Amino acid sequence: MTISYRQMIKVLRSQVTKWLNVKCVPENQVGRTPAYPYITYYMYEDWLPFEFDPDSPNYNVQIQFKVVSDNEEEQKDLKRNLRRLFNLSAPREELSANGIALLHTDILPSPVNYAENVIIYDDGWDFTFNVHAEENDFTVGNNKLDTIQPTITKGDK
Repeated sequence: MTISYRQMIKVLRSQVTKWLNVKCVPENQVGRTPAYPYITYYMYEDWLPFEFDPDSPNYNVQIQFKVVSDNEEEQKDLKRNLRRLFNLSAPREELSANGIALLHTDILPSPVNYAENVIIYDDGWDFTFNVHAEENDFTVGNNKLDTIQPTITKGDK
């Protein structure tokens, strides 16, 4: 099973929106900002080798999820639930069914942001996920030996 960036993000985003009931948008998107609260994500390390084997079907990705709100209590509650989310049974099973497992969680601190005289709270977690994706070796074609059909004719002696 090969899992693309888009498929992986879709699975992670669906768990955030389903269980935390907030929008989950790319951090580097251009356009209108959703209404508070919302969660942003940014994959800053992708396809990291696993077990020093470049041909391993497993690789790691590191993704930042930030909870953004103009209400500190709301932001802290969502942040706490986000930290726990991928460890809980239903989301963990959904990730596992798609070849994804949470390996590690780190803090992602952020100072208070002042925008238009409004205090914005935006910090979150830095998650490391392991992804299992069987992929074909694109350098060897179809992995079959070429067959040769020689045409040998018996000549006159």
